[in-house]
Amino acid sequence: LDGFANAINTIKNDVTTEQSRAISTEEQLDDKYAGITDGLQDQINAITPTTITGDVTNAPDEEDLTSVDGLLRFKNNPYGVGFGTSFVRKNSNLASVISSVNTIYIIRYSHDLDGETLELPSNSVLFFDGGKIYNGTIEGDNSCIIAGNYQIFRDIVIDGTWCNGVVYGKWFDFASVEGQDDAANINSLMQLCNGSDNTKVYMPQGNIYTSVIYGSTTGAMIVPSNTTIMMQGCTLHVMPNNFERYNLILIRDVSDVKIFGGIIVGDKAGHTGATGEWGHGVKIGGAKNVVIEDLYSHDFWGDGLDIIEGTGDPSFISVSRCEFRGNRRNGISIEAGQNINITRCVSSENGINGVNPKAGLDIEPWQAGANKVKNISVIGCEF
Repeated sequence: LDGFANAINTIKNDVTTEQSRAISTEEQLDDKYAGITDGLQDQINAITPTTITGDVTNAPDEEDLTSVDGLLRFKNNPYGVGFGTSFVRKNSNLASVISSVNTIYIIRYSHDLDGETLELPSNSVLFFDGGKIYNGTIEGDNSCIIAGNYQIFRDIVIDGTWCNGVVYGKWFDFASVEGQDDAANINSLMQLCNGSDNTKVYMPQGNIYTSVIYGSTTGAMIVPSNTTIMMQGCTLHVMPNNFERYNLILIRDVSDVKIFGGIIVGDKAGHTGATGEWGHGVKIGGAKNVVIEDLYSHDFWGDGLDIIEGTGDPSFISVSRCEFRGNRRNGISIEAGQNINITRCVSSENGINGVNPKAGLDIEPWQAGANKVKNISVIGCEF
């Protein structure tokens, strides 16, 4: 026990010594810090202020700076060898300011179109640097938008042709509230893809509710050629209607379209009509080179997916890892097309209390006597 007590005392002495050493080191550091700050303050106090007498003239160089109403402003550069640049001033009338072709317009403030249409000059660019445009229509002419993934439009309708590489759903004021129709914003998103360039669209996250339009050749989301839609995390709901025929997503007579991820929900539970069987989730009509992956399409008044002719027959269609469930008629219908691959898909519980043929997959060339269906491959699917 005496040895144990001696060991304890030794440890206590060692701890006391280390504590003293730490306190001493801390005090030394405090003294050093105080000395440095005092020295720095002495240097600051020793600075002699410079006094400027007389008038000072800030002359604009007319290269980067100019004078506007007696004030220095960034200079607009006209279109020449490269694109011109123009800074859109606060409270500007956009129709009068945005008037030159091949020009980048820098938007830094909020601008009200007052219900009017802004017709963009050919090959112009709207560069959003913190600003917004609201309340009107913007018509592009091979135009482009550059902005981050944040809202830049409110109550805006998009028209015309565009050359956007990337389009964000967050650019628009989606309500994402059940009962509030976001069809106009969906249409504007697709319109920003209307051009010859390849465009990637990032749909907004969460639930989006949209009305549909009656008919077989129209849709709530009409996808242009060369468009890739990233739908991960997005759920599109069809608002209740009484239409015999409608399409939520229409891919008709276009080429090179891709849809990745997402959920689309039909109005079967709330449909207010009793007739018809053609309310489809996705309709591919006469399109070529279409890829759909990881999409969940369920509870539509007609088919989860319908592949049929447009002005011509569809070809090279790939549908992978998708799920078609609870649709009123068929999960998948192939009524025309060549070189169609359905791979690792699930099509289940379709046609229950619905209309014929109530199939998981219905390959049915619907025009009598026409050779409409060739080279269909169904691999690793569950029905």
